[in-house]
Amino acid sequence: MINPLKQLRAFRAWRRLNELSHAEADLWYAIYGVFCDAYFVSDTLTIANKTLIAEADLTDKSQLSKLRKNLCGKGLIEYTPGEVGHAGVYRLICLYEEKSIDFNTEKYTGFYTVNKKENIKEIKNRDIYSDTKEDFAKVERAAKSFNEICTSLKPVTKLTAKRRTSVRARLVSYSIEQLEDAFKKTEESDFLCGRRGGWSASFDWILANDDNVLRILEGNYDNRARRGGMPEPEPDSCMASTGEVSEIEQRFMQMYM
Repeated sequence: MINPLKQLRAFRAWRRLNELSHAEADLWYAIYGVFCDAYFVSDTLTIANKTLIAEADLTDKSQLSKLRKNLCGKGLIEYTPGEVGHAGVYRLICLYEEKSIDFNTEKYTGFYTVNKKENIKEIKNRDIYSDTKEDFAKVERAAKSFNEICTSLKPVTKLTAKRRTSVRARLVSYSIEQLEDAFKKTEESDFLCGRRGGWSASFDWILANDDNVLRILEGNYDNRARRGGMPEPEPDSCMASTGEVSEIEQRFMQMYM
């Protein structure tokens, strides 16, 4: 069975070394998200075209077919068409190499260094992505909290695959309580809520990378009166971050790849 977090890290590493359009990446994330929703209980899943078109924000079935063919050609997925009137079957290609445990040298060559007396079950339970149901509950909580707290901003109406991926990535560096604190400070900020006109933040922008969350928590966008008369940040400084992998995230992936 594919480990969701290892697969996500491996895909990001693959993408840095290979050519992949944004639309192709969006479709991969959409397929990956459906597998996550199903807890990766099977190597294959039947997924309706309309589901992927909506999740990947595609225009029509023709675009889906073209992008799907490209992903198959690049070795990222396998696809078996369904019978007339039935959805096709998808399979995510595992992009990482499963590492093994060497009890003789007392080392686990994957995530952890362990003592040889520990058994495989204990090691598996320490996997940072093993509690999938709890992780998904936190993702749902993040969206609900944003809608309840940031009433000045557009609410989240749908948790797409890309949004779920962004929340999971932020939960590596921050607790769900810290994300909720960031939402509270966002709602209190006239600048981030666009009360002075122009640009305003969004759920996607806040969780695009670790740096955006950190700036909010550190008070970079607090109202001027609360910051001792310091000037407001330039819009460009906050709009420049649109989803690139942060330095912290890069270190995390290098540590565990």
